[in-house]
Amino acid sequence: AELSLLQLATRSGFTPLELSPLAPLGNCSALALVDQNKIVSALRGTEIVADATNLLALEVCTRRKTSGFDFSVIHLATVQRHVRAQALPPVKGFTAHFKIFCAVTAGRDTGNFGFEEESLLRHLTLYNDYLKEFVEPASVKIILKILEGAGSQLLSERIFNFLQPRLPGVSLSLITVPHDEHRYYQHLRFSVNVIHNRQEINLGDGGFVDWARKLTSNHKERMLTSGLGLELLLKMRNGLI
Repeated sequence: AELSLLQLATRSGFTPLELSPLAPLGNCSALALVDQNKIVSALRGTEIVADATNLLALEVCTRRKTSGFDFSVIHLATVQRHVRAQALPPVKGFTAHFKIFCAVTAGRDTGNFGFEEESLLRHLTLYNDYLKEFVEPASVKIILKILEGAGSQLLSERIFNFLQPRLPGVSLSLITVPHDEHRYYQHLRFSVNVIHNRQEINLGDGGFVDWARKLTSNHKERMLTSGLGLELLLKMRNGLI
């Protein structure tokens, strides 16, 4: 499953990377809003990878700096087992440690939401095409979530109108959610859900983050991150959920 997704991602323009199981200490809590108590620390300023998108973001920003912040767009992807020290509710199929596909796209703001439209279309097309191999296409639901705040409504409506004709046959919806409950993302996020045994299961999500601006101090930089739970998908296919 992970090999076929990486192959599809490569054909979609993503560069696959193999990451170390160790990450710089504090990379999750410094970039995103993840409590360090959920992270397993290791030795000599390192921690076990708990979110590979953070490591992809570090690599992307290094490449963007090297390029002089030109108008090229960088797409990176990986499959990584995440290890987390967190208590979970007793939900069937969910574990603290899991394997996930992660993707990050970064580039310069091109105006008129051009980066946002094209990067989101690339990620959603990848996930939709991949899930067609494993589940009934009619069971896949993509939900765009507007994060309440200045500029979010205009961005989200424009992106929805851009995506809808370019994702034919996809169940695409748009809702508004409180920003305080989704502070990991900026302006807009999305969920990829599947109907399985009459239940709606969240297999993936993603959204726009401010990490590129934080890491490069360049406010023209934009970034989209996303992930898909491969281990959860395989459990679903094998009747474990």
